[in-house]
Amino acid sequence: MKFKMAGLLITSIGLFACGEIEGALESEDKTEIQVAMGKEVGNAELLLITSEIHKEDSQLEVLAEEVDESKTSYFYVANEKIFEEKIKNGESYKLDIEGIEGAHSTDYNPKLQFIQYADDTEDGDISAFKQFRYNVIE
Repeated sequence: MKFKMAGLLITSIGLFACGEIEGALESEDKTEIQVAMGKEVGNAELLLITSEIHKEDSQLEVLAEEVDESKTSYFYVANEKIFEEKIKNGESYKLDIEGIEGAHSTDYNPKLQFIQYADDTEDGDISAFKQFRYNVIE
């Protein structure tokens, strides 16, 4: 009896997890899809210059390499868009994170996410997706 209950429980958990993944794949939010799948895509190379910040810091700095300069680049922190414009390779960019809830969390290492879309619209297919964790020091 215990084995049947354990089997039923494992099957139920498996079906629930598959439903969650399928739901993420059907979502119109492409960022959510990539995060749910945990995959980075595209050839873009970015270096997070400020991998550590203090709680009072209000900027992150990144250096762009091998990004598609013809496409709009988007940066997100704590699921909030903080940057939307075309960027150039070899240049560094300071991204404002002031006032974003979760950007200065010390409970976990927050994420900076970079996205470019194939057709250069936010509802298109993702051509580049990278994410970086940074450390917040009190």
